[in-house]
Amino acid sequence: MKRSTFCPDFSSPARAAALSLFVICNPGCKDERAAPARKAANSAAPAVSRLELEMPVPMAPTVRPPGARPNLAAERAGVGDTANTADYKMTLLAVKECKVETYFRPKAGNIKLAVEIAIEGNRDVDVPVSPFHARITDSESHEYSSTLAGCTPILPSVRVAKGERADGWITFELPEKATGLNLTYDPVIIGGTRQSLVFSLGR
Repeated sequence: MKRSTFCPDFSSPARAAALSLFVICNPGCKDERAAPARKAANSAAPAVSRLELEMPVPMAPTVRPPGARPNLAAERAGVGDTANTADYKMTLLAVKECKVETYFRPKAGNIKLAVEIAIEGNRDVDVPVSPFHARITDSESHEYSSTLAGCTPILPSVRVAKGERADGWITFELPEKATGLNLTYDPVIIGGTRQSLVFSLGR
């Protein structure tokens, strides 16, 4: 025998308040009056549109005008250039191989390479000038210290302040095949911070 579902009459206002509780307790009973209202509400709901993201616009490539030079501030100073620190400035005047006496000649496979520099003071602070504050580094991170047997006149060991200048040659012995050479000048300034300068030797 099929079991029937009892649904009371909820047409009177007094009984309408119990509609929700009864429907929850008796799922088989449906309020036919509410169905048209639910259908109308569903038909009135707007359709949810799918969000579509716009494709990013590609950025135009950077074009350097004809004849324009790159940013020199981002490049390393070289022969003929002057570089500054707070306390001094240094100019790399020239680079050359030295011709020395037989008893000063380098060992086989090496050369005597010299740099001519000028150092001037920028402030009233004593800046030490000496060949021993300079070194050369190659592309394989090998470091070479200066030697006194080389090109002359040798850079003197003095101190310069504002308005003073010292210049001369610093000589290094290094392999003839060494490349990517950079000159670093790194003086120890008493009472100040470390102020190093680096120049490319162009070889």
